[in-house]
Amino acid sequence: MLKLILSGQENGLLCVLLENGKAIRLARQEEESVRLGDIYRARVQTVLSGVRSAFADIGECRVYLSTAGRKLKKGEEVTVQISQEAQGLKLASASGELSLAGKYLVLETNPGLLAFSRRGEFSLPQKQEAEKVLAPWKESFGFIARTQAACASGEELKAEAFRLAEQMEQILSRAEHSPSPTRLFSGPPVWQ
Repeated sequence: MLKLILSGQENGLLCVLLENGKAIRLARQEEESVRLGDIYRARVQTVLSGVRSAFADIGECRVYLSTAGRKLKKGEEVTVQISQEAQGLKLASASGELSLAGKYLVLETNPGLLAFSRRGEFSLPQKQEAEKVLAPWKESFGFIARTQAACASGEELKAEAFRLAEQMEQILSRAEHSPSPTRLFSGPPVWQ
């Protein structure tokens, strides 16, 4: 049996996951820490042209930003998502490719993408249904159908796609009107 214990600390939260009475995971969540999945409006500080990357200021710290071939300039404002948390002396890493995960789908800012989890057993009719249901967002976003999507109805996929697209549109709209550095979205806590 799994049991989650949460304890409020001075500047954060202590989380312990117990399985049959034994701790199997321990995590400390800082109140304002940079977390995996957080989305920021950032300002490029340094461009490393030889390795196609840059360092950007997200306000709380600097992050390493992979540019994926995009040319960036010092001082340019970009919207990034934390793709790897800081570890030891290594900075957190960020990417300009944004995504939001739901129960059945992952929405990406890669228009036209439609992929299916390899672990999910999707039949051809299920794939065709998903393609039909997700068509209204094809020009703006891409989707990855998660393993659990194989058990979801077309209506459940449509409702989740609508919710994720609306949430991403709000984030992108805030990014257009926010100065850098600004946190635009906080990723899920470590215990989810």
